[in-house]
Amino acid sequence: MHTRSAQVAGLILCQNKGTTPSPYEAAAQLKKKRATGGVSDEQDWRWQVNKRQKGPQSNGHAAAVPRDDSKTVFVRNVSFQASEAEVQDFFSQAGQVAQVRRQTDDQGRVKGWLHVQFEDGGAVERACRLTGAHLLDRPVYVEGPSGAQGRPPKPDPGKPVEGCWFCLSNPTADTELIVSIGEECYCVMDKGAINWGHVLLLPIEHFPSSLACSENAWAEMQRYLSALKACAASQGKEVVAFERHLSLVKKGGNHCHVNVVPIPSSAGPKCKQAFQQAAQAQGFAFTALTKATGKAARQQLLEAVGESEYFLAILPDGSSLVHCISREERHPLDFGRLVVAQLAGTPDKADWKSCQVDRPAEQARTEAFKALFQPYDVVNS
Repeated sequence: MHTRSAQVAGLILCQNKGTTPSPYEAAAQLKKKRATGGVSDEQDWRWQVNKRQKGPQSNGHAAAVPRDDSKTVFVRNVSFQASEAEVQDFFSQAGQVAQVRRQTDDQGRVKGWLHVQFEDGGAVERACRLTGAHLLDRPVYVEGPSGAQGRPPKPDPGKPVEGCWFCLSNPTADTELIVSIGEECYCVMDKGAINWGHVLLLPIEHFPSSLACSENAWAEMQRYLSALKACAASQGKEVVAFERHLSLVKKGGNHCHVNVVPIPSSAGPKCKQAFQQAAQAQGFAFTALTKATGKAARQQLLEAVGESEYFLAILPDGSSLVHCISREERHPLDFGRLVVAQLAGTPDKADWKSCQVDRPAEQARTEAFKALFQPYDVVNS
């Protein structure tokens, strides 16, 4: 068995003539180079950046390189420890790097995403093939030209989409299930509720994700989430929430909705492990985000996902798990429900279609929850 493993390893490491180097081998070489002092401390962005500066950071030739989006890739999940030289070495597998652009926050700390511009536009396709390969200790995800430069999404005024279940202006919207309507968001019972308190939080206007919402809408959604946690606590429960953002362009675009579900307090400490184990079974992994509130929480999520689609789990302790969904990935539609239904102690409720009830039962459940939620409703605060 050991001999065969060695033979397989040899075949994997063997590089045919005319092919690019293995990204995994290159990442290992970069680690070794850094560990042995091959990259000087002066090249480490974390200490090189002037703390008073904010905005893009790039190599010394930045002024001489005209920006060309057609030759540029967007890279996310980049290690904060990765120096500019290491980024250049990694992407030299795809072609000659003309410039690396990485932004910093108000404190001068580098962000978890950057842009790499090549001398030749043909390198873009090769660079995209490196998605999932490790740069230092983290897998990076590479996307081709989109014209955007990694800035926070600037939401256009949300326009109702014909046939969208969640646009309140559409006749198909189930307005009878609404629990509360705020200035920017509303709370509605889920049609295939896992339990008595399973609701959705949505922006009133048609935005594709919570990150794409206006700042006021984001803030109001956070207030609703806090109110729902307080309501659940009054019943001896904790709350877990999840958002699955997919563009769904062919369907007019996704309308952001965050599932919020009460679970037994005994299940709260098990949430993180439950999501991580389910992700492992599906062949992907989460990035853990520390507990944060308000603008800090939004910025932290933005730095983790950039402009990509994502799955976000908000745990009872306020921390989160996020997974960036790549273009080639077939992320299971029912992933969130499968995990939460188990945590809620109702694994048979994972399929939302099996949870549907008739209209009188829906209305009765809505009225019961509205009465329970009324003391905590943000509209009344």
